[in-house]
Amino acid sequence: MKSIFHKTRTRIGMAVICTALLSGSAFGQRDLIYNDWPMFEQPALPEVNQVKFQSDKLVPLWVDALQSDNRELMRLAAHSVAIAASRGLTDLEVATPHLLKLVTNKELPASIRKTAMTALVRLEATESGPQLLALLSSCSIGMKQVIEPTLAQWQTDGAREYWL
Repeated sequence: MKSIFHKTRTRIGMAVICTALLSGSAFGQRDLIYNDWPMFEQPALPEVNQVKFQSDKLVPLWVDALQSDNRELMRLAAHSVAIAASRGLTDLEVATPHLLKLVTNKELPASIRKTAMTALVRLEATESGPQLLALLSSCSIGMKQVIEPTLAQWQTDGAREYWL
C-alpha cells in the first residue's frame, strides 16, 4: 500500500512541476510576442494639414435646391447646409430664410421639416427663434425635441413663458 501511495504522490508532484514549468514558459513567450513584434505597435502617422476649400457655387446651388419643387432635393440641400455649417463653411446665412420657410410649411413631410430645423440649429440662426416659438404649439413631438432645446440654448424671449 505504501508504494502505491508513494507512486501516486510522486506522479502528482511531477505533474504539478511540469505544469508550472510549461505555463511559465508560455507566459514568457506571450510577453516576447507582444513586446517585440512590430505588428502589435501603433504605426506612426504623419500629421496632415487639411485645406478647406469652398466653391463659390455651393451656397447658391443649395439655396436653389431649397426653393425647388422636388422634396427629396429640398431635404438633401437642407442636410448639406447642416453638414457645411458644422464643418465651419462660411456665407451660409443666406439659406436661413429658405430653411425657415421649409420648417414652417406644414404641407411638407416631417423629415424635410426636421432636417431644415437641424440646419437652422447648426447655423445658429437665433433670429428665427420667435417663428420657431410660434411653431411649437402645432408641431409634432419630433420637432419639439429639436426646437425646445434650441430655444433654451438661444434664450429666446417668450420661451420660458411657454414652458411655465
